[in-house]
Amino acid sequence: MGNTAGYSAGGSQLDLPFDILARSTEWMEPWVVLTKRIICREVCHMVKSRYLGDLHHLDFTDQRFLAPAVTGAFLRNCKNLKSLCLYDNVYLDDRCWKNTVEFRGPLQRLDIGGCLSLTDSSVMTLADHCPELVALSLDWCDNITHKAIAKVVEGCPNLQELSLKCCWKLDAQAITAVANHCPELTKLDVSMCRALTAECLTEVARKCPKLLYIDVSQVPKADDNFLKALGATCADLETLIVSKCNEVTSDGVTAAGEGCLRLRQLNLDGCGRVTEGTLQQVCQRCVLLDKLSLNDLNVSTSILASVCQGMVHLSLVRNPALTVEAIGRIAANCIGLERFDISGCGGVTDDALAEIAKYCNGLKFLGLASCGGITDDGLVKLLQQCTQIDDLTVESNAQLTDAAFRSIPGLTCLTNLNASQVTELTDKGMQEFARVPTLTKLNVSNCNKISDDGVIEIARNCTQIKELNVSECKLLTDKSMNEIVNHSERLQHLNIYRCSKLTVGPLNKLKKRPHRVYVAGIATLAFFLDGNPCTIL
Repeated sequence: MGNTAGYSAGGSQLDLPFDILARSTEWMEPWVVLTKRIICREVCHMVKSRYLGDLHHLDFTDQRFLAPAVTGAFLRNCKNLKSLCLYDNVYLDDRCWKNTVEFRGPLQRLDIGGCLSLTDSSVMTLADHCPELVALSLDWCDNITHKAIAKVVEGCPNLQELSLKCCWKLDAQAITAVANHCPELTKLDVSMCRALTAECLTEVARKCPKLLYIDVSQVPKADDNFLKALGATCADLETLIVSKCNEVTSDGVTAAGEGCLRLRQLNLDGCGRVTEGTLQQVCQRCVLLDKLSLNDLNVSTSILASVCQGMVHLSLVRNPALTVEAIGRIAANCIGLERFDISGCGGVTDDALAEIAKYCNGLKFLGLASCGGITDDGLVKLLQQCTQIDDLTVESNAQLTDAAFRSIPGLTCLTNLNASQVTELTDKGMQEFARVPTLTKLNVSNCNKISDDGVIEIARNCTQIKELNVSECKLLTDKSMNEIVNHSERLQHLNIYRCSKLTVGPLNKLKKRPHRVYVAGIATLAFFLDGNPCTIL
């Protein structure tokens, strides 16, 4: 096999067989490969030639502080790149984009959402350099105007998926351009684009008959005419999200339900002008419907039991009519339920949790935030039955204590736990959390009885942790931060807001990490920002 552990003549680089390195890099994140190129001659060669040349997909979602030089090095060498995600990249601005977009690869899918510094000039280049685009996400790019959108849709005739969530400056001209140039469009997200008109949305519905997914959440002027156009034209529509659209009434939802019989997901959060009878009719007609969100709606017990039958995803947040009886009937009718959010429902008690545990032991997500009627025993018994949960929210339940989490270690798939504002939580409860090695996200903010000992248990045992929120845990000191720095190697986000006893000392060690760590919470440490892998805001 040759020399697999020796050093080169210069003594600074390893000499390893190319085929072994090639196999090894298949298991590495791209940014890791790039950082390793400086210590290994063959990896350096591979980065410059074969490795990047053969790369088809790049995802830098978790690398929001990726340096422009690294981004540019990849893109200039990725000649066959088809999919690229640079979501929430802090440093991606017009100048950086100008230096990287010249790669001219056969790019088909691009996500540059959350890159807040990008303007029209950057987005317009896509029309010339990426004509084969079929999917584009510009979420939260609030400097983008209708001019950029018009240019892109004209230059990318094959565009099928477009996400423009929270692009505040977009107006009717942008969406009209989409309607006129994207007849193959299957997915459109314009949620929170508040300047859009009912007319431009109706135009999209009429001219894009292949739509499968549309989200117009919090677009104030989305109305019944838009929904009627969807029902008349988009027979294959599968996902309809009209959350908090106050102009939507029963007439529009009825028309959509009659024409879009393949509907699988319906979100009517806060649409108070939709009647219970309409809900019942739509759910009866759309037999494939298995994802339903009715947050902030006062739907009666009898109707809930009827419309929720067979659901896989169900959200009934802040429903004042939700009772133990209703939850029992829903659970009995939804034995395949995977995601269930009943946060803020005052009628949720231990008896309700028992009904959920009895019928829905395949749950993967359960939302129980602000459910003041549940107790420690109720939660323990539920978690003993629903062992497949991977995402649990018990936020703002001040009545729960450490005893509520005795069954947590039995959740072998648990990755996300939100126990924020469970004010009776102490280090004993944190010890139970530490027995879940699969945890990647933990929120224990505003739990003032947690001390260094509890956080140290998490740091030493939850080695997969990526996001940790201990804001307003005022007993914490540098002792626990030292343990986090030394043991939590995968850490990407740390929130220490109002942890007044902490200093910058331990966090300086984060500079040595090969990736950047986002640390939020101590404004006085803002000087730590410039040029360092660790960013404190």
